[in-house]
Amino acid sequence: MRRPVLSAFLACAFAFAIASAALLAAFASHRASFSTPNMVDLRAFRCGATIALHGGDPYRNEPLHACERDAERAASIESFGRLVVVPVPLPPYAFVLYAPLAAVSYAAATILFAVASICGTAFLIVVLRRLTALPLLAVAATVVAGIWLPAALLGQPVVFVCAALVAAAAFVREGRALA
Repeated sequence: MRRPVLSAFLACAFAFAIASAALLAAFASHRASFSTPNMVDLRAFRCGATIALHGGDPYRNEPLHACERDAERAASIESFGRLVVVPVPLPPYAFVLYAPLAAVSYAAATILFAVASICGTAFLIVVLRRLTALPLLAVAATVVAGIWLPAALLGQPVVFVCAALVAAAAFVREGRALA
């Protein structure tokens, strides 16, 4: 392998190992110490997409509350879902991004989202490292602890937004108008 390709591969492997260990540790400690489920925002976003795909209004309390409650039951999650509905603060076009997760069960959606989030984190680390020339460990630790872990616990798309912004900055730096 060429040196840049090897470095990128090692960065991805490193990020994946850190992110996987952090995800498992966070889920284990979260479940052990709280009754609130992980990825509460993902459940709301996925339910919003499901409702929108079926022609409903994802901004109303019902059917959003029923969908969230059903997802909790299917995943055997005990939470505050009987009393509270998590609103969907997304514009209608954002549901397109969650449509694939609406086609699978909530448990499968959480796994797919976690895997995509880990891959997005690895991409973010590689591009940010190349853009800043900072040490890999510093970039990886900052991204994993500051961006990925909070977003992964709640199921938020912050990793993908940051990856897109950093990729855009890298393209600007290289003088490329288009990817």
